[in-house]
Amino acid sequence: MDSPEKNLPADLDHSLETIELELALESLDLGGSPFEDRVESALESVGGSLLFYMPEACSPGVLKLAAVSTGHDDLRRTLLVLLEENGETIRVESCADHTSPIGAVAVSFAQLSERL
Repeated sequence: MDSPEKNLPADLDHSLETIELELALESLDLGGSPFEDRVESALESVGGSLLFYMPEACSPGVLKLAAVSTGHDDLRRTLLVLLEENGETIRVESCADHTSPIGAVAVSFAQLSERL
């Protein structure tokens, strides 16, 4: 019998991964902790992994970003965690939805790291 996650439409399943990471980021009480510490703590709580950081993101309105991977096997998702210019707001986007080339770089990096 298939697990409930495998019966979800792909876009809904993808949204659940994004929401889970967003909730982990919001629920952490890390005060004024650096962006990197917040991302790593959230990934630890959802069982995700860090792919890479970009200290100066090449997307408008973004101060920093982290490319991350969540889920396993067929349910693996590559996401971007974005720190907005105000230095406080963090949002999570699917690499598939991200308009800059960074999303494609993150997906390629994730595929490469799976093979190593």
